[in-house]
Amino acid sequence: MKIKHLLGYSVFHFLVDLSCIYFMMSDVVRYAGSGERWLLLAVIYNFMAFALPALLGLISDMVQKNDLLAAIGCILVAMGYMLSVSLSASVVLIGIGNGLFHIGGGRQILNESDKRYAPSGIFISTGAMGVWLGSLWGKTGYNLKTLFGGCMLLCAVALLFMYNHWKDILKEKKSTVFEGVKPDFAAFALALLIVVVIRSHYGAILNYSWKNPVWMSCIFTCMIVGGKFAGGLIADKIGIKKATMISLGMAGALVWFSFELPICGCLSIFFFNMTMPLTLSLMAELFPQNPGFAFGLLMFALFIGTLPTLVGDWNFLFSKQGLFGLCLISLVLMQWEIHMKGKS
Repeated sequence: MKIKHLLGYSVFHFLVDLSCIYFMMSDVVRYAGSGERWLLLAVIYNFMAFALPALLGLISDMVQKNDLLAAIGCILVAMGYMLSVSLSASVVLIGIGNGLFHIGGGRQILNESDKRYAPSGIFISTGAMGVWLGSLWGKTGYNLKTLFGGCMLLCAVALLFMYNHWKDILKEKKSTVFEGVKPDFAAFALALLIVVVIRSHYGAILNYSWKNPVWMSCIFTCMIVGGKFAGGLIADKIGIKKATMISLGMAGALVWFSFELPICGCLSIFFFNMTMPLTLSLMAELFPQNPGFAFGLLMFALFIGTLPTLVGDWNFLFSKQGLFGLCLISLVLMQWEIHMKGKS
């Protein structure tokens, strides 16, 4: 794994998510209001950023130009900022740009990870902080569009430089789409998709009353970032089976005290997010020649997990029993997958 490559992509991930969410929480909220048009544009953005990447990932596996695709993604986000004719068109461009960046970056990190879990966790973790800051700054009323649009263009230039520099060194072996996929992949893939849908929905419904102050929300977000970051490192150290048991077991146990004790809520979400890079790496193993499609599938699962909270009221799952149940289902599915694949 090229450390500079991983560091660069992790920083770009932070900036891309920051820029995209800032636009959604500033321009879209300001001009679309908080009614049906906002809901429609939010669904469109989420579809373009998280559902469409399943197809984009398949395309990326055929063209195999990871840095170039990520750079195009950043350019599309910048174009969305510059487009003043249509708010809907800007949302579409920014959503597709976000998805393209994630597919290009995620595919490159998976290709360079050498079957380790840590690189995926490091890359994924920075996005959560970008989302939180983008949402926070988007509500301030300050116009930072020029700043973030410029950031996206700079990211694109850096990615194009990386593409030029690494394209011969990191040349990939050409492969047929879905080459190497095993016959029993469907059940394993479905189990992982369910786990990611649960994780996405779990994060969407968390609305602890003690999380309202900005400083507390910041700590909570740091726990999410830290969990994703640490999950891969710990799995590489003690094995994925133990890491999953500790992660989801502790998350489920602590959730019983999370409503009254903020420290338990913060630790619970830390442990819960440790499995994020593990599910990604396990999915990539199911599609050995198609890491882009694997990454895109899990992004699609994230999209599915957010839909219930966008279109309805699912607060009934926001309880000690509901959250514990989601942790337990995730643990059972993960342990079954790991056991069936003979991992330790």
